Formats: sequence, structure tokens, C-alpha cells
Amino acid sequence: MPALGGEVEVRSFSALDFMTIWLYTHAVMDELEKVVSILKAISDKKRLKILLCLKKQGEECVCRIAESLGESQPNVSKHLFILRSAGLVKSRREGTMVFYSLSVPPYIMELLNEISNEVKEGAQVC
Repeated sequence: MPALGGEVEVRSFSALDFMTIWLYTHAVMDELEKVVSILKAISDKKRLKILLCLKKQGEECVCRIAESLGESQPNVSKHLFILRSAGLVKSRREGTMVFYSLSVPPYIMELLNEISNEVKEGAQVC
């Protein structure tokens, strides 16, 4: 840092410098957007219950998830679509049935583990 009244060094940036800064900034923003979309997806109580259910049960079909949670199948399908869009679950089709399983980043799995440890016995999700 220059002394008071001293001259400030002015650095010129090349196009490559600007491109590098732009790419880095967008990569960081893309990563932040991904985290925000994940947090938005799990902020809904029903979606969190679905994630906890899949954590406990492993792979399940939509009808079994809906039955376990006491929800309608179309409602659960809507929530699973949001979770899949956020990259938290993956699906596979077997005939007419669609099976879902967790596909969460490690930090979300740690969060789900903590949440499932905090859920009281009487408040089981599935």
C-alpha cells in the first residue's frame, strides 16, 4: 500500500486477464446458484421428508413414497421433479414404474444424517 500522497501503481489488464476473471467469476456464481437451488429444494417440508425417506429406504417407486408419506402420487411426483431438477435424486424406469434414489452431494448427505438424528422417534417420516 503506498504512503499517503504516494503514487498508486496502475496495472493494465490484457484481454486474457479479463477473460480469466470473467470465467472465474461465472464459475463461482454457477456454483453458488447450484447451492441455492439445492437449499431451495430441501427447504420444503414434503421434499425434506421425501429425501429422508429415500435415505432410510434406499431406492423406492413413487407409489411407495406416496404411501409412506400419506400423500397423493401426483403431489409426490411434483416434488420429486423439483428434487431431480436440483440434482438431489436420480430416477430409473422399469416398465411403467419409476424408481427414485438419492444422488446428493456429500455435504447434503451430512445434513440429512444430522436431521435424521434429530428427528424424534414419534416423528418418523416413513
